[in-house]
Amino acid sequence: MSSSKYTLEIKELSKSYGETHALTSLNLKIVSGQVTGIIGANGAGKTTLVKMISGEEGFDSGEIYLNQERFVPTEDSSSVSIVHQEVKLFPNLTVAENLMIHVEDNQKGLLRPQISSSIEDLASELGLTEYLNRELQSCSLVISQLTEIAKALLTKNNAHIFLFDEPNSALSNEESEELFSSMEGLAKKGNIVVFITHRISELVKIAERVVVVRDGKVAADYKKNKFDEQVLSNELTVGYSVDNLVETTSKRVTEETKVNKKSLHSLEAWNSDDKKLSDINISVSSHEIVGLFGVEGSGVRELIQNIDLDIEDYGSYSTYLPAERTKSLFRLESIKNNLVIRTETDNLAKKSGLMKFSYLADQAKKLVNKFSIRTNDSFLPITSLSGGNQQKVAIASAIVKDSKILLLEEPTRGVDIASKKDIYDMLRAYVKKGSACIVMCTEFPEIYELVDRCVVVSNGGIAGEVHNRDFKSIENLAKELTLLSSGTS
Repeated sequence: MSSSKYTLEIKELSKSYGETHALTSLNLKIVSGQVTGIIGANGAGKTTLVKMISGEEGFDSGEIYLNQERFVPTEDSSSVSIVHQEVKLFPNLTVAENLMIHVEDNQKGLLRPQISSSIEDLASELGLTEYLNRELQSCSLVISQLTEIAKALLTKNNAHIFLFDEPNSALSNEESEELFSSMEGLAKKGNIVVFITHRISELVKIAERVVVVRDGKVAADYKKNKFDEQVLSNELTVGYSVDNLVETTSKRVTEETKVNKKSLHSLEAWNSDDKKLSDINISVSSHEIVGLFGVEGSGVRELIQNIDLDIEDYGSYSTYLPAERTKSLFRLESIKNNLVIRTETDNLAKKSGLMKFSYLADQAKKLVNKFSIRTNDSFLPITSLSGGNQQKVAIASAIVKDSKILLLEEPTRGVDIASKKDIYDMLRAYVKKGSACIVMCTEFPEIYELVDRCVVVSNGGIAGEVHNRDFKSIENLAKELTLLSSGTS
């Protein structure tokens, strides 16, 4: 291995988003010549750290040094190359044009610059040659991800810090192996290479060192031969206890009421059209909350979205709410309008076509009280509410629609503890009446406290299923879910 050419030192780095502390006085030194892995649970601060190093966002306090000289990423971004989990490219440009933007040569300014030999060589290496002249928006997610990787690799003559944030979430095993080979090659040439992933087995395979980030700080630091899949799995589940729960009583006990559960929907040996999901077997019955869990890139998001589409095909009644509140709410409308927007047409207007304004205002007021939405005036803009209360409005409007199945992506993403409790109560009351809920969760406490059973997704298939009643502690549940999702159980 080559000797270290570069040393990146991060001192007392802090970053907050409102009341959420993403990084708290984080200290870390990274040397070149090796692949440094970073691992942590969802929300631990990994991606925030990458954004700070790359200069995509500024930090609140702290300092970064490169070879003992102060380094300001926002002013010297050319030193850093990053591969994002979510590609940041131009969909209306071809693959080649997306790559040309990031190559400095004497063709800039030409109407139709020629594809350089460096782009052609890299395209051949990554299997992109036949896609070079295609618009990115017509290409698959895999091609987009490979283009993002190629963009980073093309800057290797200028950059000496390479950051890979879940870079292979959409890649096949063979494509991932090629990427890992490139990462190791960059490290051997004396560059700093940082690899963030949820896939424990990959870190064990290529990382010389693994740093564990927890609650915005470095919690552990392992050198080669000092870590394996079991060690890292344990690190990911450290600290989960009743203190992490919204309801600080002992373990939530699912009400085993004697109700006749009715099957509402199922998929049997189902495959998605794009082949990303295969041999899916899953069912949901009345009176239950089913959780879906998987690391990013496992196919778990695609699964909940496809379940919704499949339910629609069978003419059943379901409502789907994506993780982003901006896609569930009408940002320019009032709280009242957002609450009643999904109400049946007969309840919205009279036969004459005139809106039932008084009725809708009364309904909105009742919903505000019923679901503990904290506002004194439902006629205020939806943006006047906190994030947690906005989320309660989105879920309340879906419940009012009276669907038999409610599908939610990360229903408490970015909300406070009080709002989480309210949302859990909303969903339990909803299924108690005979409906069902499918929830994609990314946090162990939410799975432990909210769902009745959890289906684990890995590599586009079902890796297993756990029932909450079988676990007496959140630690044991978290460990089992981690092992299943990483393919080591």
